[in-house]
Amino acid sequence: MAPARNQPPHLRRCRTVVRGVKLVEEVGAAADKNPIFKKLYESVSAFRDEQYAWHQVCEVTYDSYMVRKRSRT
Repeated sequence: MAPARNQPPHLRRCRTVVRGVKLVEEVGAAADKNPIFKKLYESVSAFRDEQYAWHQVCEVTYDSYMVRKRSRT
């Protein structure tokens, strides 16, 4: 595998996302050890899940607009 500096930018971003997901999983596992942190983490996770749904609604509208706009030009 090529060193990170020689990799295409999209591959570096993908690896950064994978590392971020692993870190979130580790944080979630740590929540089991501390009840206060667990309560906070569960609250943040619920908020994040709700925002994902809202973000999809917003993005579909924007994507539809951009597709229509491109087809006119």
